[in-house]
Amino acid sequence: MKLTIRMTVVLTLIALSSAALLSALNQWAEPRIEEHRRARIVQAINDLYPGEPEHMEIATYAEDIPIYACFDATGDTIGFAFQARGTGYSDEIRLMVGLQKNLQELNGIFVLEQTETPGLGARITEQDFRRHFEGLHFDPESPNIGIVDRDPDDREVQAITGATISAEAVVNIINRALPKVRKKIK
Repeated sequence: MKLTIRMTVVLTLIALSSAALLSALNQWAEPRIEEHRRARIVQAINDLYPGEPEHMEIATYAEDIPIYACFDATGDTIGFAFQARGTGYSDEIRLMVGLQKNLQELNGIFVLEQTETPGLGARITEQDFRRHFEGLHFDPESPNIGIVDRDPDDREVQAITGATISAEAVVNIINRALPKVRKKIK
């Protein structure tokens, strides 16, 4: 009986110590993680709109996801950037999407976070895939972007061989977000 009580007390102390350590570690890391996320947003906007444009949050859509207006050095609006997220092959994919000020053409995409399969799905972060979104047009009446295995036209993106699910996920994430974002900006 004494042994059981002693083991219970020791295990309880170990569990409480571990929980306290994890809590302290979380409190230490959380501001740093948030700072890193903010830096990634600035990096993404600078990648989508060269020249380090000024930007400010102008609205939110679907669960408080921000939309940013981007300005050149003279203060003129050069476009909009918005975050979009959805499920990929293995987990959530978070994107920053650049939308030109005419609201009918993409400036490009930047992958903020992803945990897709290394060497396959993770290729969504590569410039070869991302360049398909630069200057991509879409019809205001039917804003869906398509994904194809052949050479794409001006409203399609070429899939990644061996990683079709990840590429389709990126296109679907954008297709779901675009109408909501355009409605908020208008």
